[in-house]
Amino acid sequence: MQSEKMKVIHARYDYPNSKMMQKDEKHQLNQFLGDWLTFCLKMGISREPLL
Repeated sequence: MQSEKMKVIHARYDYPNSKMMQKDEKHQLNQFLGDWLTFCLKMGISREPLL
C-alpha cells in the first residue's frame, strides 16, 4: 500500500495504471486499518497514558 502521501484514494483503479495502484487499493487500506484497530483494542494500546 502506498497511500501515505495521497489525499484521495479512489474505490477502484484500472490496472495497470501509471502509479501502479492495485485494483482494490482502498479496500486493502481499509482492511489494514481495521486489523490495526482490532489489534490496538485487544492489546489495550491507547494514545492516552495509562494510570
